[in-house]
Amino acid sequence: DLSKAAELIADIVFHSTFPAKELEKEKDIIVDEINSYKDSPSERIFDDFEDLVFKGSPLGHNILGSKASLMKYTRDDLKRFVARTYNTDQMVFSVIGNVSPKRFREICDRYFASQTASARTFSRERTAPYEPFSKTLHRNCHQAHCLLGGRAYSLRDDRRVALSLLSNLLGGPSANSLLNMAVRERNGLSYSIESSFTPLSDTGIATIYFGTDKDRTDECLSIVRHELERICRGELKERQLGIAKKQYIGQITLAMESNESYMLSAARSCLIYDSVDGLDELHAKIRSITATQIALEIGLGNRTNTILQSAFFRITGVIPVDLAIEQMKKFIVKSYGKKGEDVVNKNYAAVDRGGEYNQLTVDPAWANLPDDEAVVN
Repeated sequence: DLSKAAELIADIVFHSTFPAKELEKEKDIIVDEINSYKDSPSERIFDDFEDLVFKGSPLGHNILGSKASLMKYTRDDLKRFVARTYNTDQMVFSVIGNVSPKRFREICDRYFASQTASARTFSRERTAPYEPFSKTLHRNCHQAHCLLGGRAYSLRDDRRVALSLLSNLLGGPSANSLLNMAVRERNGLSYSIESSFTPLSDTGIATIYFGTDKDRTDECLSIVRHELERICRGELKERQLGIAKKQYIGQITLAMESNESYMLSAARSCLIYDSVDGLDELHAKIRSITATQIALEIGLGNRTNTILQSAFFRITGVIPVDLAIEQMKKFIVKSYGKKGEDVVNKNYAAVDRGGEYNQLTVDPAWANLPDDEAVVN
């Protein structure tokens, strides 16, 4: 029952003894796990990639470590680690189920109230500045395994919601994701292609992974880039985005049907934000995302001035629209041509997005409204 489970958790967290014999046995198990990762390039590539993305930071270290470092650990090392990091202000006891708040509080008081409170007095080292990279490793395996990505938003950044939706739209678990349709269904180039976004306390990481035949790697990369550029150019239609939102909301709602998933999600939210969003609040955050936000996440940037300038010429008609757009794009080439085709294309996209405006109808009677009375201080 819940009382026994709570007693067991309290005993493990606060009173573990780490017998030397059991420690040596666990080392052998972890060594076997390290070896199994080496036999799985589709998993190993993520560790190698994170090591490069967070180079110079503890975040880049493989959580399993190396065989050499693992064998050095002693019982005393584990006890010092627990004393330093198992701080009570970093703990949440979460329960989802048929238990009353009163009963839950009684159980917590019985097994946890007597524990000495402790606060974390350290923080992880700041990640080193990010430097884009490209690296190819040759391994004796049948497929080519590719990973694209980089650093992303943290858990405290409101933009993480839009990026989560974008990641789900590109390569989420559904068979109709953009990359799955383009790479697998239409071209038969990859059995597995996926996108992921993991926000962390002070940074994050976003990736796109696929495995394919070695001689078709460039073809796969070209299709992936094409899909990203389509969104960057503003070609993600509102209807398509609306479907993606509904699907993402449905996935979250279904996940909440699992008490275990709900319990972990609630505990994580409480620990990080000191609150737990209900389903309605989560749905509202997702529904509020616009196609412009999605384009921003993928590289359109903050070219607001270019977009507004383009919209101005379209609305006012001071000069023919086609001529205005032509001249704007000529100026873009002149100003940014030396910075590369990618920069030019993103500015082109900003110009084209200027055509996406809503015209408001103003009641003519408003022109005859009296002026507000002057306010004298």
